[in-house]
Amino acid sequence: KSIVGFLYGTLNTTHYLYSGTSLAEKLIQTPEIDFLGTPMPYENRGLGNDTSYRHAIHSFMLHNKLYLNEADTRTHINLPDQKQYGRPENLKESIEILKRDFSKTLVRQVTGYWFGGHTHFGDANFLPVFSMMQEISELALATNNKFPAEVAIIIDQDSIFYANQFTTWCLLNTEPIQEFGRFGAAWDIYYLSDLASEDIPDYKLYIFLNPFVMDAEKLQIINRRLHRDGKVLVWMYAPGLINPKADIQVGTENMYALTGIKFGAEMKMLSLEMEAVNH
Repeated sequence: KSIVGFLYGTLNTTHYLYSGTSLAEKLIQTPEIDFLGTPMPYENRGLGNDTSYRHAIHSFMLHNKLYLNEADTRTHINLPDQKQYGRPENLKESIEILKRDFSKTLVRQVTGYWFGGHTHFGDANFLPVFSMMQEISELALATNNKFPAEVAIIIDQDSIFYANQFTTWCLLNTEPIQEFGRFGAAWDIYYLSDLASEDIPDYKLYIFLNPFVMDAEKLQIINRRLHRDGKVLVWMYAPGLINPKADIQVGTENMYALTGIKFGAEMKMLSLEMEAVNH
């Protein structure tokens, strides 16, 4: 039997709506597909930052699929114009970034490979580092190194197609990379449809990044699975605003049905500028 897969997907990065690769959720539910792969996001790759992955990687595990991370990590031997992609200044900084990217892959239990060849890694001083990583990887394969998480981050694939590029980028790219990397607690990340699975673990905290679209089926899953045992649900923005199958397709009534919170809304363009008064 052959293993079938390919590089695909832009979730947790840019170009959702016009790249033609926004249906990874359906692909990992397809029996004929064994793996998908992508490069790491190109934002936040520099020293001291925390980069992420372009997919809901724990959904892959739930569906018995592999996520293949292409680590085209920049090092000090890359050209100076690669600074925007995290190019460090010297060997010491390069090694620290390589260790970070390797450790993240190890802890998240994803597969991956280094990509870039001589232009990225053509320094003999990297060889002992890669040798150490190989030894650690072989040890990890023989042990269960899964760190139990109590937080689940939830992404809704359908909602991507109901929001503009900027809104989706802010919620799915900026937040996971810049905030959750320093969250202080272990977390897993899934698609919303995975909540229907009996195999998904229980968590104490669920953070819904983009739950704009919520029909009766999704609402039933959330009510059945999450409204019990003291679980905490965090809604990031406009939760349940759109229900394409309801009589009122866009409205705060839908948000109340999902969250139990009463909202108000003005359906017009508003400025986000603020003016300080009485100061």
